[in-house]
Amino acid sequence: MTEIRIDFDFGHPPALVWRALTERRQLARWLMPGDLTPIQGSQFQLLPDALPGFDGPISGQVLEVSAERRLVMRWKGEQLHARVTWELKPTAEGCLLMMSQSGFLGVQGSTRRQALVSTYDRLFGERLPAVLDELGGKDAVVPRAPRSPSPLPPRPDRRRQILAVAAAAILIGLVAALLANLPSESSVPAEAGAAVTSGEPAAFASATVASSTAVEATQRPPSASPSTTASATAPPPCARWRRARPRAPSGPRRPPRRRPRWPPATRRCRAAP
Repeated sequence: MTEIRIDFDFGHPPALVWRALTERRQLARWLMPGDLTPIQGSQFQLLPDALPGFDGPISGQVLEVSAERRLVMRWKGEQLHARVTWELKPTAEGCLLMMSQSGFLGVQGSTRRQALVSTYDRLFGERLPAVLDELGGKDAVVPRAPRSPSPLPPRPDRRRQILAVAAAAILIGLVAALLANLPSESSVPAEAGAAVTSGEPAAFASATVASSTAVEATQRPPSASPSTTASATAPPPCARWRRARPRAPSGPRRPPRRRPRWPPATRRCRAAP
C-alpha cells in the first residue's frame, strides 16, 4: 500500500476553496474534466488529459461529504485503487487544504508515486491558486474609480477660418477671369452675321460683298494723282473695253447702205470665174 500526503495553504476562505473543489466547471479548469457531485453515495468519472501518474479514466464514488470541510472519495482505474481525502481547515490568512491518497498504485508503485506527487504539486500548487484568485476577484466588490470629466473639444481657430474664406474668394475670382478671357465659340464675322440675319448662306453673303466691292471700284472716277499702291481688285475687261470704245456722234441716223443686186447670170459668172 502506498500513501501520499500533501498540505497546501491558500489565502482564500474555505467556502471559496470548496467551490473550486466541487463545482464541475471549476474542477475541469484546474484538475480534470468530470461529473463529480458532492453528494454521498454518488458516482462519477474523471478524465485525465495526459497527466503523469494517470494511465486512463478514473471511476469514482463519494464516500463522505461535510460541506466546506471534508470530502472522501474512492478512485478506481488502470492499476489504481485508492482512497482520496480532501480536508479544509480555516486559518488566519485563509484556509489549509490537506490532501491524502492511500491504496494500490500498480506494480511500479514507487515510480508512479513520484509522478503523482509531481502532478499534485503542479495541480494544487499552481492551477488551483490561479482559479481561486479569479473567483475571489469576481466575488469581491471593487469600487469604481471616479470618472474624470471629458475634455472639451478645442475651439476652432478664427484666423484659419478667415484665411480659408479669403483663399476661396481669390480662387473663385481667378477662375471667373480665366473663363471671361476665353474666346467665344459662337463669334462669327459681321458679314456672316448679316447673311444669317437676312436668311442667306454665309458663302453667298461673302460673294455678294466681293462683287459689290468690285463694282464700286469700277465706277469710281480716276483720281488726280496715281496711287502708288496696287489696286486690291482690278476692273473686269468688259469695263475697260467700254471705257475705250468711242461713242457715236449724236445726230440723225444715216440709212444703211444697200448692196447692188446683180442679175443671175452675172452672179453666176462672178461665182465661177
